[in-house]
Amino acid sequence: MIINRDYIVQRIHALIAEKAGGKRKTSNGLSLWSSIKHSMPVWLRNIIFSRDNPFYVIYRGSHRSKNISINYSAWSAIFWEYCLDNDVNFDTRDFYPAEDEPLIREHIDNRIKSILQGASSQPMNEAQLQGEQICVALRKGMYKRGDRYKLSCAGKRYCLPQIFGVSVFGYHCGLKAVPDAAKMRMAGTDFLDVGACIGDSALILAEYNPHTVLAYEPVTENYRELLKTISWNSAEGKIEAIHKGLGDKEDVMEISIAGESSSLQTVSNSCAATTEKISITTIDKECVNRTIGLIKMDVEGFEYFAVKGGLATITRDKPVLLISIYHTGKDFFEIPPMLKQAVPEYQFRYVDALPQNTIVDKMLVAYV
Repeated sequence: MIINRDYIVQRIHALIAEKAGGKRKTSNGLSLWSSIKHSMPVWLRNIIFSRDNPFYVIYRGSHRSKNISINYSAWSAIFWEYCLDNDVNFDTRDFYPAEDEPLIREHIDNRIKSILQGASSQPMNEAQLQGEQICVALRKGMYKRGDRYKLSCAGKRYCLPQIFGVSVFGYHCGLKAVPDAAKMRMAGTDFLDVGACIGDSALILAEYNPHTVLAYEPVTENYRELLKTISWNSAEGKIEAIHKGLGDKEDVMEISIAGESSSLQTVSNSCAATTEKISITTIDKECVNRTIGLIKMDVEGFEYFAVKGGLATITRDKPVLLISIYHTGKDFFEIPPMLKQAVPEYQFRYVDALPQNTIVDKMLVAYV
């Protein structure tokens, strides 16, 4: 499947055809178009109203027949900003097996649907139904005591300062999709949890027999919660908390604070109330004298730069990779070729680590 401008326009037309009709006025009497236009940040408004933007062109053609309006999510808006600013020509067959193509098509379609409001809702598919069952099972084993959330799951007990995430405890951040042989090669090596947040993913990674899970979290509030998680789960011997971010160079940067969604991609967090100066280093600098068997990465749209800063380590050790690629177009389109050039023998999979959510927790999983 080749994803380019023609493909995007074709999918927009197809999704519009699925659902015709819709309201012409909002509750305040404004047209949907005018109301939504004025709610947009200026940078997105400028993109949508560009004359060569397929969304705008198709909107103008559909508006008379009341087919379409605009309703964006932040990550989808950033994704389409990339697609419209770059000459995208991405052949999925160069990186992913054919069996992953339906999920990749959904990845694109769901981002179009979040821009083109009115796409028809669909019954949950099999993967989403399974995801709901996993979520229900986790809720049954979860309870709160004082300031702590506790979970009994698969014969194990966990304790966190916040509620448990399905993508972490249900899908192990995509690690369940890795073949057993590749998992066995990870044993005894150091793991990197890049964007560890409160430490939930570090707890899960620690179950796969690492030497140490190096949990990187730059946001002070999250880092304090991470330390609680390590202490409450008696994981001091397995998890090491590191109060830094990872990128492509050493730097000091300003991050928008929004809990687990704190991001250096500040446009996604325009409503964030506070910011913080954080220290950035690189995977290669941190891992000169370590053997890395796994890298899990979820850094809210900064993945491309963190991967770039670890290419020497990745080339040397060929670790299993669990990389979030749902935040930006740059991550989705540019990380796979960068990794394939560094390690040609990598096998890639596109893994949906939260099927019941159409946008978040979509992972690039790589292994040799």
